Amino acid sequence: MKKLWITLACLVVIIIGLDRVGVVVTNLALEGALRDKLLLQSKPKVRVHGIPFLTQVLGGKYNDIEVDASGLQAQKMHNLSVKVKLRGVHVSITDLGKWDFSTIPIDHTTAEITVPYNSLEAASGIDGITLKADGNQLDFTAPLSAAGTTIDVTGKAHPSISHGALLLNPSDVTAAGTQIPAEEVAAFNAPISIADLPFGLKLTGVHVTSDGLLGDANVDDVVIRDGKLVSR
Repeated sequence: MKKLWITLACLVVIIIGLDRVGVVVTNLALEGALRDKLLLQSKPKVRVHGIPFLTQVLGGKYNDIEVDASGLQAQKMHNLSVKVKLRGVHVSITDLGKWDFSTIPIDHTTAEITVPYNSLEAASGIDGITLKADGNQLDFTAPLSAAGTTIDVTGKAHPSISHGALLLNPSDVTAAGTQIPAEEVAAFNAPISIADLPFGLKLTGVHVTSDGLLGDANVDDVVIRDGKLVSR
């Protein structure tokens, strides 16, 4: 009986070991696949969750995968970082064994995209603007030309998403303590393009953080194709 328990214990250790080895191998495989299929310059960090793991391998469906990628670009915005959560990633054991990731169907995707403020400043098209987090809003300073002179104005910005573009929504704009009429700062609320985001994601909302503007995105029933997440 003692030998039986020792044998069973050894089998459990072996199975757990194989399970963890499977996680490492799959992480490496998916890192390479996602880099290639999503046209990234470097490998993203991939973490495959779930215990036991081998049941996911055998079933060809991974329930919880996290992907972190940085140094990404989208039009005039640069050095973006993305945290993506994938739910229901379909990779058959045959494709995994052959290292074949020609298509990767995904049931549900949520993502957070961080845009550094210096990148947002460049994308705004407003020369000389500076943005800084202040709680759940932004402080901004920018030069404003009027009557042949240029003055520095300051104000608050309340970023939002509207019709697929980003708006700063300025308020309390002043110069030397004097309130500036809204029509004089209309350029500060020109829509900022947020098209061509990494993975083809579409923002549904934004939040102010100390590291940059944080955008939320989610999409269901997609497949990785031509560097983006597209509808199945």
